[in-house]
Amino acid sequence: MDTTLSESEKEEQWEKSKKVKTDKKKVKGDKENKEKKGEELVKTRFLKMKPLEWKKFDGSENSQYDDWKTILMEGFGKDPRMTKLNKLIHLKGLVTGLAEDLLEGVKLVERNYEVAWAILNKHFEKPARPLLTLERKFNRIKIDKKTFKKNERRYQQVELYHH
Repeated sequence: MDTTLSESEKEEQWEKSKKVKTDKKKVKGDKENKEKKGEELVKTRFLKMKPLEWKKFDGSENSQYDDWKTILMEGFGKDPRMTKLNKLIHLKGLVTGLAEDLLEGVKLVERNYEVAWAILNKHFEKPARPLLTLERKFNRIKIDKKTFKKNERRYQQVELYHH
């Protein structure tokens, strides 16, 4: 068995060993410089996690909407590195059924990311306190002489129609 190296292989090994030596010197020099400045070297360990599998939302269970939305917003919705167009593409890819039908007319344009969420929120987000929501809507109705007379006439017309 021949263990001799050719000239080109020897040169490759020589270049690699020189590179390793210079890299070690750089690292050693960096450590010494940091220690001189009084800085501590801190090693950070990160846990390796499985990639998240995105659940699709079909709109059949409104009760699942809030959790699904939270997962998406935490997963990519708040990521500043992603463009709104990219987020919209992800969002449209993660809806099926009724939710997909609602977003069908939403064109893939960056400004439509918020529009898509507004559509989904309008149809699937349940108010925490529905009676309070209705009370607030009622309180926003402006009642004065003019609107009272107008509504009184409408009410009389409805009564006549039903009798």
